Amino acid sequence: MLDQQARQLLRIVWINHTLTHPYNTRLPDDQNFLLEKGVNIDHEILGLEKMLLEFGVTPSVFFRFPGLVGNRALDDTLRNYFLIPIGSDAWLAKHEAPTPGSVILIHGNENEPAGVADFLKWLDLHRGDDLSLLGMAELFQ
Repeated sequence: MLDQQARQLLRIVWINHTLTHPYNTRLPDDQNFLLEKGVNIDHEILGLEKMLLEFGVTPSVFFRFPGLVGNRALDDTLRNYFLIPIGSDAWLAKHEAPTPGSVILIHGNENEPAGVADFLKWLDLHRGDDLSLLGMAELFQ
């Protein structure tokens, strides 16, 4: 993927999504992910940024909460790191349908093949429609 980015075949916006993506199957969402007691948010943010830099990748200013679960305290922590939280209202693998203006979430890393398949079907269904799909970088230009 880095080679394809270097050859300008892909335009990648490297969004921080935490170093370890904490998740506990025994906890409800409102106590899970980064909200689980004992999770070190600073380590989760900075650990991933350090790893990206070690690979020669420049992290973006965007951050996506694992499971799309966060709270005001986590938002404040992101602000202290000058990061912008990104959400989604159309997580395709969860059968959330995009509407005009939606932020579509797709895990394209083979972690969620259903989401990729659903996106390709959605594109086929809307072929010929007046679609204007933007990548993350274009949203803020």
